[in-house]
Amino acid sequence: MNPRGKVPVLKDDDVTVYETLAIMQYLEKRNPEPALFGKNATEAAGIWREISECQYYFENPAFGVIAPVFFGGVDQKTAEMKAAAESMHAELARLEKILSGKDWLVNNKPSAADIWWYPEVMLVERAGGADVAKPLNLDLASISKRYPAIGRWRNRVETQPGYERTFPPHWKQAA
Repeated sequence: MNPRGKVPVLKDDDVTVYETLAIMQYLEKRNPEPALFGKNATEAAGIWREISECQYYFENPAFGVIAPVFFGGVDQKTAEMKAAAESMHAELARLEKILSGKDWLVNNKPSAADIWWYPEVMLVERAGGADVAKPLNLDLASISKRYPAIGRWRNRVETQPGYERTFPPHWKQAA
């Protein structure tokens, strides 16, 4: 359904939408409540800021760990992976601080920011827990334990209606 052969993809009657942000925007326009991108300019700015923070400061170092773990090259990329882990820990500490004072990243309800950040954090935790990554001591295998507010946020995300239908099947098999 996606010409790039990737997920996520949403099929809604005769409309097919792919790419996460496009799907979230489509869903919000189709069903305005809950407002994933905020109800006013202040909420929208906070949500987009958090999505941008993830994209610009977390995803690149995350890829620096994820790619060698899942696609090979850990032995050749050890130094880069350790540096990437340090960058991610700085961002995770920032998230921890935000979530120490509230349940969700922006405002008092789930938003597109939570939807964006959650799979990124979980993918990093999954990579950090892989056997090939363990000898590097990146301290990414149990993010939820090292960062308890992130752990509580993770639990809130995972108890949202419909969560089980969105969990990648291959992650279930690996668990």
